[in-house]
Amino acid sequence: MRTLVAYVPVLHEGYRRFFENVVGEKELYIIGEEFIDEVPVYKKDLRRLPAKTMKTAIESLAFY
Repeated sequence: MRTLVAYVPVLHEGYRRFFENVVGEKELYIIGEEFIDEVPVYKKDLRRLPAKTMKTAIESLAFY
């Protein structure tokens, strides 16, 4: 099984294409708040939604 680790602050067409092009069986991990708190450049993204919300959205839309 392949593992996919991604930072997905919001959903848009670019991420849809990214997930569509990642082929094969995979397990999805979304980089969460613990990591983001340690890397100041990511904290500046005011659009970002919680990682748990993004994972649920991606799975429910069957992007991968």
